[in-house]
Amino acid sequence: MNKLLPVFLLILFALMGCSSGASVTTAPDTEIQKGTDSTHHLWGLWQFTADPVAGTLDCIQLRSTDMHINVLPFLEPPPFVNLTLEALEFNGNLIEVDIGLRHPFLGLTEFSGFDVCGILITNGSVTGFTDSSIRMTGEGDTRLLNPDGLARWWNPTEFPHNAGMLGYNDGLLGKPDSSANFDSTINAYKFFCDELTNPDSPVSDMDCESRCVFNAGQKNIRHYTIELGNEGLVFNYAVDACWEFPSGSPPWTVPDDFGEGANRVEAWNISVTETNNNLFNDGVSNGGSLSLLIDVWDHYNSELNMVYADSPGNFTAVGPESPIGGGPGYSTYSIDITTATPDEGSIDVLITVESEDSGYGGIIPGEPVCAYFLHTAEVSETAAMVVAVAEFYPDPPNYICDIITFDASESYDLGDAEIVKYEWDWDNDGNYEDETTDPVITHSWPSVGTYYVQLRVTNDQDATDTLDEPLEIDILTIIEPTLIENLTGIFHSPYCSKVDTQNNDGWVDCTQASPVLDFGFYKIDNDEDVEKVFEKTGSGFLGMPGPFGLNVEARKIIAPDMLGFEMLGPAKVDVWDLDGGADLQFNIPYNPAGGGVAFLGDGELFGDLSVAVVCDTAVKPLGRLVTWDYTESSPTYSEHFTAEFPNLLEADYEGHRLFVYCRGSFGGPGPTIEVWDASDWTKITSFQTQTTAYESMTDIDYHPALKQLYFGSGSNGAFEVWETETYTHVKTVNTGYGVVRGIDHMGCGIYVTVPGRLLVYNANTFNLLFDVACGTDPRVLSCNPNNHKIYVPDMGGQTVFVFQG
Repeated sequence: MNKLLPVFLLILFALMGCSSGASVTTAPDTEIQKGTDSTHHLWGLWQFTADPVAGTLDCIQLRSTDMHINVLPFLEPPPFVNLTLEALEFNGNLIEVDIGLRHPFLGLTEFSGFDVCGILITNGSVTGFTDSSIRMTGEGDTRLLNPDGLARWWNPTEFPHNAGMLGYNDGLLGKPDSSANFDSTINAYKFFCDELTNPDSPVSDMDCESRCVFNAGQKNIRHYTIELGNEGLVFNYAVDACWEFPSGSPPWTVPDDFGEGANRVEAWNISVTETNNNLFNDGVSNGGSLSLLIDVWDHYNSELNMVYADSPGNFTAVGPESPIGGGPGYSTYSIDITTATPDEGSIDVLITVESEDSGYGGIIPGEPVCAYFLHTAEVSETAAMVVAVAEFYPDPPNYICDIITFDASESYDLGDAEIVKYEWDWDNDGNYEDETTDPVITHSWPSVGTYYVQLRVTNDQDATDTLDEPLEIDILTIIEPTLIENLTGIFHSPYCSKVDTQNNDGWVDCTQASPVLDFGFYKIDNDEDVEKVFEKTGSGFLGMPGPFGLNVEARKIIAPDMLGFEMLGPAKVDVWDLDGGADLQFNIPYNPAGGGVAFLGDGELFGDLSVAVVCDTAVKPLGRLVTWDYTESSPTYSEHFTAEFPNLLEADYEGHRLFVYCRGSFGGPGPTIEVWDASDWTKITSFQTQTTAYESMTDIDYHPALKQLYFGSGSNGAFEVWETETYTHVKTVNTGYGVVRGIDHMGCGIYVTVPGRLLVYNANTFNLLFDVACGTDPRVLSCNPNNHKIYVPDMGGQTVFVFQG
């Protein structure tokens, strides 16, 4: 595209006005082009003189002698005023002013501007900062308090350096010639942008993906707060457009309809977030640290940048830093300032973004392109006393969808303050997604990768701290189970209705009646050594312990007897403490409606509610749940009626839900799932399974990370998947084998036992991943996410297989 504008359109640039409607003539613009890939256009240049005593701000439009064109035909009344002062107020040494700008090309939509910004040019926009390329003259400087950004493109005093009004100063030390004595500066700018809904909002409030289009004929108003260093002030104001003609038709799609030449060659938006601020100055001593996360929107070349931080007198320059992440059109950087000596109140931190490739591919050969952002960090009057400490478990390896526990309970305060808030940033991007008052939280990731987790703690005096280094979490894919141990000759009756895990241990329930009545719970430690920990001799009808023992998050095992009978007394329930606490036994009363029998099925415990629950299938025509407080020696028992034959329970510990599988009866309704609220024992909902005929489900499992419920069929070789937020059926998966014995999850894997096999399915796609030989009659398995082992009891071989998953 030939980017030189036709002369008749260039003439329209003469129509720049200012202030009270008096239009001031000026020469039309000529093209400003650095290299071949970026086009800049100067829309106008004005000079402002501020007199805070008189309360006036005078504006004149500067003209150029670069060319002269007869523009009188365009100046007939009414004048077309493009720059206006919409509001003006003096507050001490502050000027509050609204500057309005109307795009000069009314009706010529192809001249819609891109990255149009008004640039405040003084002999020093920010004081005190020095580096190898910037010299700021301190005393008497003005400062724009709310800029969208800072640029080093414009020289400070009416564009010397033989550039003329329409030229650019390269910026690097200013390179003054013999007739121009000046220091290079950074100059604040604000965008004129139709996307702005709030004229005085910073650019970071805009949609950074949409960018900034200033459509022809539109008017934008921006609010400025200017701090005066002296009683009076003279400064220049330039409107700069970086654009090339858009393609297509309005309304434009940005940035798709604009070529690369429409992008500013320097970073066009910089956003800074404090991830940690421990700066303090108590009047006697000062110091502390500051951690910043910096997002740089640079659509011209978002990756070839380096970032520095500087705060003269507070800390020395830090950097360069390379990107740690980002997305389309932007990059993210992290800077840690560990040694600082801050002034009282606040400090200014100048963020410098400098091109790494010496001028963006030749646009400015040999010169780095710079953009800036001025961040103000508050300084506390007291030293931050809080210290963030965090760990996670289980130890690696961790797999997709594994529930990982993060523990910040070792965080501490050096004084007497109390830590009141824990914030977790799961991808170390400065956005803390989870905020709690509890130091322990869980999280999982559905995709393979390396993730960095940051913690920020806050005490009740608002002091904060973050981890010196984020936690590094490697998330792996699902692997094939490998047999590592076949535990034969140890268990008299390895038929396990439930096998569960705690820490790195597996617990095997051998309470099912066996030829030698050897009832109890065995522990398999991390080295596959076996120990019988709890003995249960049986105390109910015929001394027959029930088939359900469960090690739950309360670190206890609940082991109900199977039968309680009116003549022989109530059914017994043992609760064993895995941490060495007192072992308890409870008496479940029979119910006359059930014929004087209590026939107990599964049991569950809710640790934080101190609630125990067992299901009783003996009540006709309904079943019941019996609940009590297991911390009391003589509790009050409550009953809650369910559908027929409740025999399997599964808990959602975090949501305090209990899923109850009621298998139905011959000739009656099919299996039903009921969902109960364990905090008040109200029934939330119930739903019919896909299997409508009477049959016994063999196992039930809840996946808290995926919010899925699984249960396997004892007859048709299938398992069902239900979504537990809306309680809708997701899928029925046919294994191809005649019966499903057990089902459990680990990470994003669903582990299923069928005759002679251990099957592993992907919990997202439900595709079969692995089909592994496993004894003759494997039963109800358990997966341990702490050590990624899978425990499978085999009824046929009287053994327990241990697989490494």
